[in-house]
Amino acid sequence: MTILVADDNPAILRLLERFLRPRGFRVFVAKTGEELLTLWKEIHCEVVLSDIQMPRVLNGIQACRVIQSEDPRVRVFLMTGSPELRETAKASGFPLAFLKPFTLDQLRKWAESLPK
Repeated sequence: MTILVADDNPAILRLLERFLRPRGFRVFVAKTGEELLTLWKEIHCEVVLSDIQMPRVLNGIQACRVIQSEDPRVRVFLMTGSPELRETAKASGFPLAFLKPFTLDQLRKWAESLPK
């Protein structure tokens, strides 16, 4: 399974990549909403895990809406470091995978919920 992870924090991207790859996932990373869309068009992954707040024009929700409109089969999950954005995530219709900072146990449970 291929997962596209988007976050503007390089440490979060490294952590997710190092955690998911040994568990059999192909992982690609993006640092902005625009990069998320560009990369998705190239790889057409099965799962997107995106931060809500990212720099530049498109935030994570906006980018994920475009992806879902082009391919509704893509499973989209959001993450945020802002508890206030929990409601924003809920209103978007995309599930909130976890709040940052997250524990490795939370990450493991989320990864185990995905089909291989």
